[in-house]
Amino acid sequence: VVFTNPVKPEDLDNLDGLRFCPMTFQEHLPKALELRTTIVGKQVFTASIDSQQFPGARYDWRRRGVDSLNAWQPYQLPQDLEEKLLKLMDYFGLNYGAIDIILTPDGRHVFLEVNPVGEFFWLELCPGLPISQAIADVLLNLVPRRS
Repeated sequence: VVFTNPVKPEDLDNLDGLRFCPMTFQEHLPKALELRTTIVGKQVFTASIDSQQFPGARYDWRRRGVDSLNAWQPYQLPQDLEEKLLKLMDYFGLNYGAIDIILTPDGRHVFLEVNPVGEFFWLELCPGLPISQAIADVLLNLVPRRS
């Protein structure tokens, strides 16, 4: 696992030596909460964590993974954002996706990525989101899925 790390200007001077290495850069955003939205079929499950309360997790909550499990809480996305995420899933033809979002202190939801094989196990433990059941329902054709 490679955790998110801050990049200093002097780090950018050394990029030529890494030109054959995969890299992703993104703007540093202040965080009020980190969100994980898991979409299964047409069902949307979202949980949040205040990662800034955990030492060492300022840039990436996964650094404090096990220590932070009980801090995850259910979160309700705005309806228009849920609809946009479902359209994104439709566009890519995905029946499953783990989406990372940052909620900034000024209330903006900033999309980071959708992972078509992202993990969800901890969200079943706490806060108790029924994601495995939703996956089973999609696989058994008990609920609508993307074609």
